Amino acid sequence: MKHLWIKGSTKKDKGEAPSPFPLPIGERIKERGRIKIYKHGIWFILMPILLLSLFSQIAIAQDEAAMPQVKRPYKLPPNLLQYFKGKYVHIDDFLTSNVQETPNGPLGNLGLRGNIKPTAEIQGETREERARAIAMAFIREEAALFDISNIEEIRERKIKTDMGYGGEYTHLYYDRYIGGLLFGYDIHITIGPDETITHVGASLVPTPPELYQAVTKETISKEQVIKIVERVFGAPKRATVKVLKVAKFATWRPPYVIWTAHASVFIDSVYASAADCAFTINAFTGDILSRIDARRYLTYDPNRKSLCD
Repeated sequence: MKHLWIKGSTKKDKGEAPSPFPLPIGERIKERGRIKIYKHGIWFILMPILLLSLFSQIAIAQDEAAMPQVKRPYKLPPNLLQYFKGKYVHIDDFLTSNVQETPNGPLGNLGLRGNIKPTAEIQGETREERARAIAMAFIREEAALFDISNIEEIRERKIKTDMGYGGEYTHLYYDRYIGGLLFGYDIHITIGPDETITHVGASLVPTPPELYQAVTKETISKEQVIKIVERVFGAPKRATVKVLKVAKFATWRPPYVIWTAHASVFIDSVYASAADCAFTINAFTGDILSRIDARRYLTYDPNRKSLCD
């Protein structure tokens, strides 16, 4: 057994030799009213943390290994309905799609009905847990079609249930985040009473490599966005401007990162002379990309000049 020689501080002060009695490493020794915890005590504390981190990395690696790799250029199956029928037994002859093939991923909307059962083993104590597991299993199995290389980008936005033909239906809504920013990409999956997927709806957009580069770059701040919008309405001075709903998003088209904001504008605090202006702003340069008037007048006058102009 490995031993540690302990020098008594009181003996050191008196110039005495160190104690000849070895003590095992890890034993707690009380000296001057303090407890000294030696090396194995520290490892005892750190070991669970290190094991948890290791298991998490293994789980993530296994999850990523189970997903198909996204290929470039992206290719759609020649016939989407036949593609789904070839993978799943119970598919209705109902598929709506305007999805286009682009080099960087699919572009368009997809709708599918049937009684779809993913091949993965589903676990969960409650119906809601199983519904979540079923939906995510389907998304993983169709990751190549949906052009998803990192499942961590897919986040649940909402889950709700309602009663329909035959029992309870669970609706799950998913968003996609690129670099932590909400991306214009949506998946809606409905789980039927028999716990099969009865409906899939997806709005798909490409993910060019420039997008992933852009989300890592520094952008203008929220405060700068508010000032940009306020400057638009600098005249007349009697205008009251309230800038609301300022948010940053990722998009599949240049500049790939944008700010959006809504400005409520009042002239002399009169609602009839008001506007609700929706702004889209380049997140890097601060340039205004679009400005839309969503005004609602008590008496609408089509000839009235917009305050958003």
